[in-house]
Amino acid sequence: MKHPALFVVLTLCCSHQAAAPPTPSPAPAAPAPLKVEAAGKLHGFLHKLKCGDPQDARSCKLSPDQERSRTDVVLAGDPATTYDLKLRVRGLVEPRRYMGGALHDAANKWFHAGGTPDPLRKGGGHAYNIYQIAVSDPKQDYYLNRDTDEFLSGGYLPSHTIYKLDYSVVIKARGGATISVITDDLAKSGMINNADKQVIEGLPPGLVEQPWDGQFFYLEVESITPAG
Repeated sequence: MKHPALFVVLTLCCSHQAAAPPTPSPAPAAPAPLKVEAAGKLHGFLHKLKCGDPQDARSCKLSPDQERSRTDVVLAGDPATTYDLKLRVRGLVEPRRYMGGALHDAANKWFHAGGTPDPLRKGGGHAYNIYQIAVSDPKQDYYLNRDTDEFLSGGYLPSHTIYKLDYSVVIKARGGATISVITDDLAKSGMINNADKQVIEGLPPGLVEQPWDGQFFYLEVESITPAG
């Protein structure tokens, strides 16, 4: 004997196919690296201080227009992404004391992250040049010429000596952040000259007449990649 109700239930059940599983949404694309040109004038930035009249055998006067400078660059890229900028720093600079903060990398005695110029030094802390990179987001100050070896506490020599820089570092900046290259020296304090005729090898031809009569630093952006 057939059961009509059971036949109807079976017919309804079997007339519906199983629903297809939902198609998963594609994963968001990972942020892409940027070309070095995204850093604008930071890539290939050159700052030169040229000696004026001598102050003594190992220092010289600076014209007022050389005592302070600031160059601002806006990093291109996604404002939602923080990037690692790998910079190569080369030059001849005098050392400078900073307080607070720390070395960015224990293996690099020159590059200092955070802190401020030491106010207890000669001239209220401004008698030796500040060489600084300031990032607006994430906010951080970096200094190129930290006196980690206490050169400035050693009397006239070797304190009146400039030193070679040639190192690579990684700093962080968000897309759209302002990166500022800042120099600052005490008015009329002069600077240490290149009495030892030091030369930085491997610079682009014609960039700096060497041995340079004064101080300089040169920045190259080696890569810009999303921070891990």
